[in-house]
Amino acid sequence: MVNIDTILLKVTNKCNEKCEFCYMKKEKSQEIVIEDYYNLFKSFEKLGIEIVNISGGEPLMRGDIGEIIKMLSKLGMYSRLATNGKLLNKTTFIKLRDSGLSNLQVSVGDMTNLIQVNSILKLFLEFNEIKNNLKLGINLITSHNFFQTKYENINNILNNFKVDWIDFLHPKFAGNYDWYIKNKMDKEDIRALSNLIFEKNIKNHSFSCGYNLYTALNNNIINYDLIENNCNFLSSHIHFLVISSDGKVYPCPFTMTKDNEIGNILDEDIEVIIEKYSIMKSKFTKSKQINLPCMLRTKEIS
Repeated sequence: MVNIDTILLKVTNKCNEKCEFCYMKKEKSQEIVIEDYYNLFKSFEKLGIEIVNISGGEPLMRGDIGEIIKMLSKLGMYSRLATNGKLLNKTTFIKLRDSGLSNLQVSVGDMTNLIQVNSILKLFLEFNEIKNNLKLGINLITSHNFFQTKYENINNILNNFKVDWIDFLHPKFAGNYDWYIKNKMDKEDIRALSNLIFEKNIKNHSFSCGYNLYTALNNNIINYDLIENNCNFLSSHIHFLVISSDGKVYPCPFTMTKDNEIGNILDEDIEVIIEKYSIMKSKFTKSKQINLPCMLRTKEIS
């Protein structure tokens, strides 16, 4: 049985935004209750899982989100919460901080809505005074539009706001395909991003898998090694599970389809699910079949 490095908990499908680039389906579903989360987290502890990422939907729409984070903190796990920031204020931030949250990532989209972006970053200035050990970061969708119209605004963020971490997220091919076709990065955009990181010496950053998949699948030439080394599912050294709000388990947030459903955490023991995950992953890595939904769609529209 493989050792799972990271769990992504999608604690709700509810959301108070309608982002064009979002890959999540806004389907109504049951939500795992707090008591079941407690038992689940105890099993995480037993297996040595140390990192739990929390998202949705919009996770702050759950009234018990503080309790969920507190349980993870008491068990010594690193918790990272991604939010659109709509419900963020000083009171909410203090609640998250005091619950033991390790890292707060706020989405600024592709910075199309600069009023919203500036509102979030002004909150960061206030939060930095009271954050203690909580890390503050932003999730930035680097669409083609970003590099055409909002590129220089990143300088304002880096120069004037205290941001601990930036996640550069490639537009998601697993979501709104029409939006993706119009907004996907081209080669010049990728070059501009590389220059931006080099020129500004951005050390605390990470990239989503989309950058590598775009490069690997460009011109319909599949570079399996490049994909394997940067895909959470296909990588031989990264082991990652997604648990949806109703307990369904998938190998990746961009493969949340019936065909790729591993099981349900409410019905099966986590050790059984991990064993099924290992078998599924082994079949992919041994056959080298690039037939995950995200890859097929990217190849189709690259």
